[in-house]
Amino acid sequence: MLLPCGLPLPHLQQDEGEERWRVALQVRSPFGDKIKDMMKSIEDFSGLCPTNDHGSQSYEQWVVQKEKTAAKEGNRKQHVCALHLKKYNDALQIYDTIRMNDALTHLTKFYDEETKRAIFAE
Repeated sequence: MLLPCGLPLPHLQQDEGEERWRVALQVRSPFGDKIKDMMKSIEDFSGLCPTNDHGSQSYEQWVVQKEKTAAKEGNRKQHVCALHLKKYNDALQIYDTIRMNDALTHLTKFYDEETKRAIFAE
């Protein structure tokens, strides 16, 4: 059964003689879901196949390694896609620990810098 806001009802659980209310941690996250969908699209486009979950530190290590490998091989497409995946992963980590607004600000700054870089490159 769900509450009107979509969260599951808390249930009473006995832990070592103490009564505690516990709520399932599977809360819907529209922002996080959208970021993960975008990351999946980038991975499909670039041919990168992650071995870890989005938003994890191990995913970040994987994507940094892919970015370095692509740069050494001169594979610009994978290099740029890996850079973007790293920024999206950073945003997911920020969102999980702080606020959605901070994660969105992080991505906005990144794209502002990318736009300036593209303008100066021309």
